[in-house]
Amino acid sequence: PTRGSQLRRLDGKTRSSQVKALRRKVTD
Repeated sequence: PTRGSQLRRLDGKTRSSQVKALRRKVTD
């Protein structure tokens, strides 16, 4: 379960960063 949680956390972080970048592009 630890591996899954870690992977999920990494996925969430990457997703959030990507979404933020996309939002910035949209705003720009």
